[in-house]
Amino acid sequence: MHHNQEGFTLPEILIGLAISSIIIAASFASYIVIKNNYDFQKDMKNISQTSRAVATMIMRDVRMAGYNYDDGPSKQKPTIATGIKITDGRTTDPDSIEIIYDKSYTERLKISYYTKKYNNRLRLYKKVEKCNAMNCAASSLQTVIAESPIADYVEDLQFTGFKNGDALGTGSVAYGQGNMRAIVPVKVTTNCSNNNGANKSIDGSTTISTFYQCNDNKTYSWLKFDFDKQVRITKIFIETAAGVDGGSLGAQMVRPFDNATYPYGVNQYIQSGFQFMIGPNYYVNKRPKCASEQGPTSCANYNSGSGGIGQDKHFDAICVGVSGIVDAGSKSASGGCTSNNVQFNILREWAVDQFRVQLGNDNFKCSYTQSGQKCNPIHRMGSYPHYLGEIRFYGEVFGEPQNPQEVEIGLLIRSADEHGNTPIQKTYNIGNRSIVTNDNYIRDSYSISALIRNSYYGI
Repeated sequence: MHHNQEGFTLPEILIGLAISSIIIAASFASYIVIKNNYDFQKDMKNISQTSRAVATMIMRDVRMAGYNYDDGPSKQKPTIATGIKITDGRTTDPDSIEIIYDKSYTERLKISYYTKKYNNRLRLYKKVEKCNAMNCAASSLQTVIAESPIADYVEDLQFTGFKNGDALGTGSVAYGQGNMRAIVPVKVTTNCSNNNGANKSIDGSTTISTFYQCNDNKTYSWLKFDFDKQVRITKIFIETAAGVDGGSLGAQMVRPFDNATYPYGVNQYIQSGFQFMIGPNYYVNKRPKCASEQGPTSCANYNSGSGGIGQDKHFDAICVGVSGIVDAGSKSASGGCTSNNVQFNILREWAVDQFRVQLGNDNFKCSYTQSGQKCNPIHRMGSYPHYLGEIRFYGEVFGEPQNPQEVEIGLLIRSADEHGNTPIQKTYNIGNRSIVTNDNYIRDSYSISALIRNSYYGI
């Protein structure tokens, strides 16, 4: 049998090797290009996804800033005066933000977002703390979620606040330019000889363990409240002292109080009448610009922020039981309070730094019968003593830096690795900070706006 012993010659092998080398080199070069492009696209995707996810996370918390579980002047919990605090890093550092809101009736949270240096870069951190004191003082905070990194290689974090579509201002005396928040008087005085007892009406007691009482032989007594800034009061929260000795009013908020149980309203009034007064004798300063029944859209005739109210005016309310709200903004009363007075607008349209509440009208105590222990209301018109469990104010505060209604969140993140060989110079403008780069890192900027619902709608 014949076998062919011929093989490749040396030149043939060399030519084959040369062709194979060319093909392999071309394939490797293509692989490098494809891999670099894949790494580039992967980093771009990661940066974009991280930016969007982080900004959305912050946006959800920003939207909740200032939310009080009881919606405004609460029956039990103090409202949140400042729901959001932005710390400006100016032109050298990223900003940081603190957000406070109620997660539940018993849990008030403080959420912080900030950056810290880590090796050769910045990391973005989130921390969640529980406020054991309702003012969220630093000494009262309890860690819920420890400081946790939520984004890496962060080059800038910017928060820009807006109110009514404009950059934040100083809260001039004009309708809508102040901050809607709880208002705490800096001083309270009375025409009663027990002047120190006046402070018990604003001591923040929610259990009515303390209350204002005037034993002077006066048909009327009054409390005068001083504020450190001009305010436009829209809501007044009132607690009577009827339940301080025990018992219960039940669900019936009108006479004859058949559901009241002994000794509710025996020693303090189960129903009291109040007069809320402003005018030249109560130190009205000025009418806010653009104040009107409809708000700032119907303000063409108000071209001055000065001028007096001309004469003293008041509106009345009758309040029953533990608590109630007089709402000058909506010209109504709720809870245990009622009012049909047409002069609600005189309160909500004027900026004042002092305000007076008069007590001593249309008061009732309870006398209980033996059968069923039902309350028999006893009228004590204009009699003394006079009582007030607690009073709180809510409204627009002028002359202080504005709290934002909307926050723009800006984020700039870079890749961990450089791409390419030729440095690229680029300028990024986010918020009030300008960053100039000249390297091969990939960067992506992302911005989103969040409406602070509690501030915007004045809840």
